[in-house]
Amino acid sequence: QYERKNIKLVFEPQKNTIELDADGKLLEREFTNLIGNAIKFTPENGTITVSIKEQDNFVESFVQDTGEGIPKEYLEKIFEKFGQVKNKTKGGTGLGLTICKYIVELHKGKIWVESEYGHGAKFIFVLPKTQNLNEEDNKTN
Repeated sequence: QYERKNIKLVFEPQKNTIELDADGKLLEREFTNLIGNAIKFTPENGTITVSIKEQDNFVESFVQDTGEGIPKEYLEKIFEKFGQVKNKTKGGTGLGLTICKYIVELHKGKIWVESEYGHGAKFIFVLPKTQNLNEEDNKTN
């Protein structure tokens, strides 16, 4: 779809391999949702940038677009179930960003959005490099 709209997709990895204790399928879903939204809301000839950077004890990723951005009054609600911006004609269920938030929180991370209406959006999430995804398995009785 991005090729049809002539959107430039820029990928900025810090390096080829980053070690991260995470569920790969869920992270794939995370990026699929965020990039899919960016494609949906980026106009023809726009740009989408995907970045993954390793910090001391965490990995920071973002998906940034040159779309219309998100009005300020929706920034806090955008991750809620069915929390879409009103009057959007782009379609969707209103669950994609809720799922993204769930995936990040499952990995004990944080997700947020930075946006100014008319100037695109940047969805950022950070995940700890090591974690215990299933604490129940390690509890002793």
